[in-house]
Amino acid sequence: MTNKKIWLGMLVIVLVLGMTVVGCDNGSTGKTIDSNLIGKWEWAKILDGGTEKNLPYSGISSGGYEFTSNGFTSYANGTVAFSFKGVYTENNTLYHDGEAGYTYSISGSTLTAKDADGSGVIANKVAKFSWE
Repeated sequence: MTNKKIWLGMLVIVLVLGMTVVGCDNGSTGKTIDSNLIGKWEWAKILDGGTEKNLPYSGISSGGYEFTSNGFTSYANGTVAFSFKGVYTENNTLYHDGEAGYTYSISGSTLTAKDADGSGVIANKVAKFSWE
């Protein structure tokens, strides 16, 4: 009988330790964002189905993106348009919140990002950031 109590005690300890490890999961996917994207980018042109359009375009006169290590914020005309956490990059594709990816390329200080139908943006990295 004493032997069974010892084994039961050991089982309880194993279960408690197992639950502690599972409970410590922080929800991180382990995926990261390309460090070359981190920073502030100001829109230079809009891509409409792959065709470059100058600003202002469809009510957009200024704006851009600010990428951080865990997400990005979009600005339009000086106001926040939307923010996303859970942003990551993989094989030159940017993903956020399970949405379809945007392929991107960086050439010098110019970022081109577009979705499957060719819509997207061309943006320039800015050292001094202002939406004015």
